[in-house]
Formats: sequence, C-alpha cells, structure tokens
Amino acid sequence: MPKIENIFGYVDFDQNNIEIKEAKASILDSPIKLSLNNLGDITQVNIDGIINEDFFRSAFGDDWANKLIGEASWFGEIKIKDKTTDIMVSSDLKGLQSDLPLPFNKDKDEVKTFLFTKQASKVNQEIIKAEISTIVFAKLIKEIDANGKMEFKNGLISINSPQKKLPEQGILLFAELSEVNFENFNSLFNNLGTKSLITSADIDINELDIFGYKILNSNIRYLPSSDKTNIQIKSDDVLGNILWNQNENLVKAGFEKLHLKKNNALIDNDEEKFIFSDPPIVNIKAKSLKVDDYNYGSLSLNAYKENKIWNIENFKINNPSHKISGSGFWDDEGLNPNTSINFTWNIDNIQKTFDQLSYPELIKDGKASVIGLLSWPNSPFDFDSSQLQGNFSLTANDGIVLEAKPGVARLFGLLTLQNLPRRLSLDFSDIFSKGFIFDRINAGVIVNKGILKSNRFTMEGPAAEVSIKGETNIIEETQNIHVVVNPRISDSLSLLSLAGGPLAGAAAFVAQKILKDPLNKIMSDEYQIIGTWDEPEEISTPRGERFGKMIDQEILEPSSEFLNIK
Repeated sequence: MPKIENIFGYVDFDQNNIEIKEAKASILDSPIKLSLNNLGDITQVNIDGIINEDFFRSAFGDDWANKLIGEASWFGEIKIKDKTTDIMVSSDLKGLQSDLPLPFNKDKDEVKTFLFTKQASKVNQEIIKAEISTIVFAKLIKEIDANGKMEFKNGLISINSPQKKLPEQGILLFAELSEVNFENFNSLFNNLGTKSLITSADIDINELDIFGYKILNSNIRYLPSSDKTNIQIKSDDVLGNILWNQNENLVKAGFEKLHLKKNNALIDNDEEKFIFSDPPIVNIKAKSLKVDDYNYGSLSLNAYKENKIWNIENFKINNPSHKISGSGFWDDEGLNPNTSINFTWNIDNIQKTFDQLSYPELIKDGKASVIGLLSWPNSPFDFDSSQLQGNFSLTANDGIVLEAKPGVARLFGLLTLQNLPRRLSLDFSDIFSKGFIFDRINAGVIVNKGILKSNRFTMEGPAAEVSIKGETNIIEETQNIHVVVNPRISDSLSLLSLAGGPLAGAAAFVAQKILKDPLNKIMSDEYQIIGTWDEPEEISTPRGERFGKMIDQEILEPSSEFLNIK
C-alpha cells in the first residue's frame, strides 16, 4: 500500500471518537480527498482520488506513464481492525485513455471496471483479489510462514482465460492473447525492478512479434527458479527450449525448428528497437532454420556483447548442398546499426544451391568455394542485397552452365559461348548445344550496394576460356561487361586430322603448340554486353582489326622464328 502524504485538514476527536472530513492529501503524486470515522472497533478511511500519468509514473515508471492520456476517478475504502486491515479500491476508468498493449488498451470514454480487494480471512491469512472488467482475474493468498512473515502461498492470475481454479502451491499465470509485441511487454515489466511472484506461466498467443519477426499460434511455458529460467515454446513455426542461467547471464537455446517470418510493419519502426539492459552470453542451436521462405538448414551460433557491440564468435549454417561458417560483429546501438561478417561458403552442389536461391536450371552439378567480407544495415537476419558492401573471391569446379533461359541465365549464356557457333563459320553446335562445361571458374568481386564489379573473372573449360571485366547490377538486373572468349579449337582440329593418318595428326598437334595455338587466338571473340538480363545487348569488337594483328603476332612472327627466316 503506497503512503498517504501531505495531509491537510481538520481532525475532530474526543475520548470516544476521532473524525476527519474531506482532508486533502496525495498518493503517488496524485491528489486525493479523505475522510476518517470510527465505527465501533473499526476505523474506516474513505478516499476519493484520480488516476493519471503522474500516478503511474510514480508507481511504475515512465514506460507506463507514457502510454496513458487523461485521468479517471477512483474510490478507496480502508477498514482498520485490531490485528487486520481490509482494503477496497474501485474505478470505472472512464476518462483515461490507455495505449498499453492488448488487451490493456482502452478508449478515453470506454468503461472498464477495476476492482481490488485485500481481506483477512483468518488471523494468519490474507486474500488479495484484482479484476479488470472481464479481462483480468487474479486471486492470491498470503499466509504467515514459520518466521512470522506474511508470504504468498498460492494464487492464480488469469488474463482472457477461463482458468479460475487455484493451485495448492505456487502462483500460476494463464493467458490467452491475440497479439503480443515482446519488446513492448518486456520494457513495461522488466523495468519494474521487482522479483516475479509467478512460479509458472502458460500463455497462448495468436501472433507474437519478437525482434521484427512474427510467430503464429504459439504456446509459451515459463518456468522460473531461484537461479534459472526455462522457457518452452511451441507454435506453427517454432519448437524449442530456452534456458537462462541468471548467475552466469548465459542463454542457451535449442530449437527443433526455428522458422521466422518478417513482420514488415515493424521493420522501419525505430521506436520498436529493443536493446538488452544486461545482454547475456548467447548460445543458439537450431536443427531447422528458415527466414521467410528461405531454408538455411541447421544453425549454431555463439555471441556476446562488449562495448555495445555484439561479437559473433562463430556461426555455422549447414545445408545438404552447402555450408557457411564465419564470425563477425553486430552494432545494434549505434546511429547506423549494421552487421559485418567474415565468411566461408563451401558449396558441395552448385545446382541445388542455385535452385534454393531461386535461380533454377542455371548450372548443373559443380562445386564452389566463396570467401569474403560483407556488411549490411541492421541485424544479421536483415540481409539486404541492395545495401550490401564488401568483397569476396570465388572458385568453382566441374560444372555445366546450362542452355540460356530468361533473366540471369541468358546473361550466362552470352558469357559462355552458347551463341558462339553462329558467330563462327565452322560448325561447333555439337560442342555448345547442351551448355558450357567448365573445369574451373575464378573470380574476385567487389560489392557495393547491389553492384558487383570484377576485373578478374575467368572461366576455363574443354571448349573455351572466357575472361570477363565489368559490373552487373543485381537489383536493376543490368550489366556492362567486357568479354573475351578464346575457343579451344586447335586441339580438336589436330585430333580430327588423325583421319589423314597418325603422322599428319601428330605434325598438326606439334605445329599448333609451337605456334602457341594461333587458331584459338584468331577465332577468339571479344564483345561488350550491356542492357538488361532479360534483353542483353551485344556490341562486338570489329574482327578485321583483331585478325590482322593476330596473324602478324601469332602466326607470321612465330613461324619466322621457328624457321629461322630473317
């Protein structure tokens, strides 16, 4: 019971009675009027007051007060007996607007009856009840323990729940809620700074918003103890267990499935940004991680916060077709929150990985390794390719770039000779018709807000070697790249000449190598690719100039040196 302060009024008393009429005072910085009378062996105090922002600010802090507008009248009655005190407080809450989370919100003129009572049922027992309309029902029982102190023995708090039966021991919370924003609830109740009375909670939530993600149809069980808190969650998309060790400030979370969906309504709302007041060490494992529609596979993550920066010591994402590991930092308190990650991405099957990334029928088979440093705004899960910055290196082996399809696949077709047969007078359709076989791809790429730039991108295969410089915009799906294609024709022609006899074939092969494969260079193709991925535009370099220089440099000069012609 808060103190009654600043009492001002008149007291009438004699040897048999004491009386106060409409004295002025305050409770929790809010004005009240009180009167006092003796009724036999009972002293009764009646109080009329108001509930407003100042009342809640003094009682619960700014987080509560800032959610309220206006004021409502209330009435209180205190009956003081020889060894017990009974209390009753009631209000219709009319005139007070509440922007507290559902179901505790209300309009200014809406009536929601509030009733609080504390009564002594026995000399050593008290019963405390609280009701808010039909929303909240609470009944708590206090008894004198072996040390002579009045302590809570058992009780029930029911929010939108039909549960009304008290347990034999402990205080249970049952709640059925339509919407819960974790950050809002946590800021309201965590800052009260009081030890929780609840020994167990069973909460059903239709829509839970947590750190910008939406979880539907969840059941949460809360089981606190003296030094540990266990939270079990079951929902359509999340199944797991969270254990918080208060002594070590360590959170261990294990999930059978952790399938998260972004709540777009919260993404750009700075007021919803949640910061831990005392951030724990975090150890998370999930057998199945999904964010929106992308299936990451299994996850393990260790992190801690130091100097206001989350240090991601190590993370691993394992998928049947690829694995990602690394470390990094997450600044969630700075003026420009961001994530920075050093990573290694080992791809066991490029085809399956590209299928998962929504680029099907682009590459068949193949393995790859990607190593790099990337950063983007906001949290690790707010990965945004349009804001991505950093660099990476790529190595790929033993795959096939498939026939051109619309979009990025058509661009790959231009880069990998699928249209080269129509450029050449020779017929190599049997080599290129089913796609470009590559033995190796090497690339170094710089990333800047959706633009990928490379001066070092090469593809090597039995049919050709492709060298690429330029940039592509993965947001606008455009490109401006310079491509040089060197078909490996000379080896094939030398082998074909075996039809004229082993000696002729061997001679052709030796000649090609001595002359440094002039046919490969003469038949090379060089062009610029601009436009969009769906409608790329080719700009060829004139062949006349290139052929003249190549014949001089690659055939006449080497032949003169070989034959010793001066």
